[in-house]
Order: sequence, then C-alpha cells, then structure tokens
Amino acid sequence: MWINPSAFPSTINRLVTRPIENYVFRLQNRKPHFYVKKDGAITGARANVELNANEWTHLAAVWDGLGDGMRVAAVSFAECFSVRR
Repeated sequence: MWINPSAFPSTINRLVTRPIENYVFRLQNRKPHFYVKKDGAITGARANVELNANEWTHLAAVWDGLGDGMRVAAVSFAECFSVRR
C-alpha cells in the first residue's frame, strides 16, 4: 500500500486492521510493523526504517504462514521512481 502521512499523532498508528485483529499493519514509532494472529499466537515483523511525514512510501508485508518467514518493507517514492525535469 502507498501512504503519505501528514503527521504521526501517536506512538502507534494503525493503517489496516482485520476483525478481531487477525492481522494488523501499523506504524510504531514511525516504523512499519505487521503482525498476524493465528491459533492465538502472534507473529510479527518490523522494518528498520523510520517514515517521514509528507513523503510517499510504499509498504508491503509477506508471511509464509509457518511463523518465521515474515518480512516487512518500506520504500520511498523517490527510491522507486526517477523524476525527469
């Protein structure tokens, strides 16, 4: 998903939440964090990058369903596309 936050109003900012928190994509301390709840156990992963306000960023998360194979990525618009003038 592409996001462009204008501010970070709290320590935890939810972006996507499925019913009963089966999965959640959020920003925690401006870092992307994704977690899945399966059979009562929570598996999660965080990206090691802090997002900036007013900057487009693409967020993605994948999980192999086995528990340890979860990854989160965040890439800024500038890193994805070169702008010609």
